[in-house]
Amino acid sequence: MTNQRRISHNDIVNQHTIGFDGLFNQLFNHTPFKNTSYPPYNIIKDNESEITIEIAVAGINKEDIEVSEENQFLKVVYNGSSSSRSEEEYIYRGIADRKFKLEWALKDKLEITNAEYDNGMLRISVKDKSPQEPPRRVIDIK
Repeated sequence: MTNQRRISHNDIVNQHTIGFDGLFNQLFNHTPFKNTSYPPYNIIKDNESEITIEIAVAGINKEDIEVSEENQFLKVVYNGSSSSRSEEEYIYRGIADRKFKLEWALKDKLEITNAEYDNGMLRISVKDKSPQEPPRRVIDIK
């Protein structure tokens, strides 16, 4: 007997979109996403206008990872090791060195502000540049 959790539309859309609060079902019907668990990642809401995507990329050189923004998609791509490690003879290989491509749909007005690599974690900062509601002001009656 297998104990598998059924994946909902919201699970998939929440993993692959940023800044689309309230539009998940509509977006899911129009954008195909493949569900992937490699490499593992987190999407952290820092505050109302900033999000951090945290990707576990231990053992991968930052020079071999490409982070790009194109056609309102954030893409993170690793095409395999370019180092000489691939020629080593392994007795046991338990650390994955798989190619991967992660994509997230970005709504208008989102900006990638930073990408950092530290201790095997790639952190990508995303900020919402949408105009904030102007503060309420009271008009004096003359």
